[in-house]
Amino acid sequence: MLKITAAEYEEFLKHLAWTRLQAPDYRFGQAFLNYFPTIRDIMENSGDQGNQGTAHLFYEEWEPTARMKCEAWVEK
Repeated sequence: MLKITAAEYEEFLKHLAWTRLQAPDYRFGQAFLNYFPTIRDIMENSGDQGNQGTAHLFYEEWEPTARMKCEAWVEK
């Protein structure tokens, strides 16, 4: 399974903060999947459950839930 580094995740968080200045309704999961298209592709290509999981993450409005799912992709 692909993992992103803590440094890459921190860069994403900076990008998200900057983007939200212009688009405050930008969802966390949406931003994550757009910023890391390789992860989106991996999720989408893992069968029906992957497509559903990708859609759920993309449209998740409760940020703590989206953040938890995204942080599963970060190296520990």
